[in-house]
Amino acid sequence: MANTWDDWLRAYEAAYRSPTPPLQLPCPNCGARALSLLFREKTSDGVGHVFFWCGSCRFGIHLSRVDVPDGAAFIPYDAPADEQPLPPSYTLVHPEDSEDEGEDVESEVF
Repeated sequence: MANTWDDWLRAYEAAYRSPTPPLQLPCPNCGARALSLLFREKTSDGVGHVFFWCGSCRFGIHLSRVDVPDGAAFIPYDAPADEQPLPPSYTLVHPEDSEDEGEDVESEVF
């Protein structure tokens, strides 16, 4: 299967429209229906960042400055650090850049 930034953005947009688990969308990388969203609110007005990954192949994306959608599970901006769950370690897919061709993924530990 494809594993491009655009494929992941399309999957994220579909998940964003219906963010309540379980997400029944196929992973852009492996096809498994094991995608997860974790929003972390950074401001009191519902803006934050999101981790979006596949629990099967452990590929995904991370976006910042997103609105937390209604109905989505999220970590409030004022939650104590010990109450802020982290996503599993997964390999980030990045936008394609012609100068860095072939280097569009990197592993991240959260």
